[in-house]
Amino acid sequence: MQLLAVYQVFECFRETIAQFKFPAVERGTVSIGVTHIDSHALPASLLDRAGKALYHAKGSGVVISWFFMKIWM
Repeated sequence: MQLLAVYQVFECFRETIAQFKFPAVERGTVSIGVTHIDSHALPASLLDRAGKALYHAKGSGVVISWFFMKIWM
């Protein structure tokens, strides 16, 4: 799957959650961290990269999807 298509899927998910009216809290937000799956990388490394992307997204102060390579490449 192309990187742009993957980004669009996660942004669509994030926007859907942001627009959904939840019964208890009305609105919700989602921060998403995504990384490329390298067939040679260990699972712990993949989780670490996705976690770094997630924490970067959360720390940016905006509701957004972040890809690991957007941060470090």
